[in-house]
Amino acid sequence: MLKKSLGVKYYKGNKHVLKYLKNETETCSDDVGYVKRYLLPILNENNINNSILNVQCDFGILIIGNNDFCLPVTFSEPLGFKHFKNIIFPFFNNKNNNKNKIGDKNNILRNRQQNACYVSSPLMQYAGYAANDLYKLKLSFIPFIIARFILSCLIVFFCITSLDQVLYVNNFLLSTNLYPDFKKSYDTKELEIIFSKIFNLLSLSHPSRIVLFRSIDDFGTSKILKNILTKKPYHMNFVLSRKIHYQQVASSKLWKKSKYSCISRFFELIRYTNNNISIYYLFL
Repeated sequence: MLKKSLGVKYYKGNKHVLKYLKNETETCSDDVGYVKRYLLPILNENNINNSILNVQCDFGILIIGNNDFCLPVTFSEPLGFKHFKNIIFPFFNNKNNNKNKIGDKNNILRNRQQNACYVSSPLMQYAGYAANDLYKLKLSFIPFIIARFILSCLIVFFCITSLDQVLYVNNFLLSTNLYPDFKKSYDTKELEIIFSKIFNLLSLSHPSRIVLFRSIDDFGTSKILKNILTKKPYHMNFVLSRKIHYQQVASSKLWKKSKYSCISRFFELIRYTNNNISIYYLFL
């Protein structure tokens, strides 16, 4: 019987990730096989946005144990003031762009289309889409100015605090990203060791980036991770996000009357210090 491994490896960059995904000499679990089948078509393209038009990012991958589990990681160039200047500083818009005024209103990031998706940018999730849809609401003048001012403040806050300079963990570029069932292979103590190694690897490879674990909730397979990461040394705090719904599709009651197990999905924030480097950890 093979000894259980608590080791963690991290491959950074599309080239190294693709090399790992194409490696067929090592045996891997069904979970790793699923990730490989999912990511290979995306990374085989010359550019990510050949597969997903409004996403531009680089991939990394975390390998846990003896190819027992793996978590895809994404990171991209952060959006900044220049991409939202028409919202923050409307009086300085280029007069030569008047012909494209309507197009600009309908697409704030018209010239940055490849990095304009909430799965690769928190700034787009919390401000970009709202700014893009603001013109569609057809508000009267005063409510429009107020809404635009609030969005401008939010965008400025993200830019000043570098909250868009992120590293997404377990990001399949989907709205909801499910976790493997770690409990089948590891107990809580072993997972604490594994995730301590994960944090150390990520902080060394991306010392200036915010790290986000996507799709953490109180109900699914990520629950055990939430229980670990809300305690020492991480102390996660909940921040508002959207809701998701779980349904027992095998239950006959579901087909007679709508039965939902509803759970909020959290966006959590922590400041974690390792080797005198301060890093923010966010959960989505």
